[in-house]
Amino acid sequence: EDVWEISRFTVAPLQLGRIEVLRLCQYLAIAHVEFALLNDIRCYTLVGEAHRLPILCSMGWKVTPLSLPTQCDGKAIVAAQIDIDADTLPLMRRRLGIGERVLEVGLSTVVS
Repeated sequence: EDVWEISRFTVAPLQLGRIEVLRLCQYLAIAHVEFALLNDIRCYTLVGEAHRLPILCSMGWKVTPLSLPTQCDGKAIVAAQIDIDADTLPLMRRRLGIGERVLEVGLSTVVS
């Protein structure tokens, strides 16, 4: 299957500062792309807060909204699709300043 759902893409701060949480999210984003490329995943879908879509776009994700904002517990949420292709990882590495590999499987590091 080449479409995976990632609505639980989240970081629990655990007493980290704002900068550290942001950096952790950036590494998690790179890890998602590396994982997708390793597993022939062509896109992710998610349901999340509408105000976060521009943040995802600024990181280099290729985001397509799949719905209009809907109110849920006082927050505007949307469904979205994130497309992954050969250009995604290099673009995100440049934007986020993360040149090194993030994922390791067993004893070997994966995806350059």
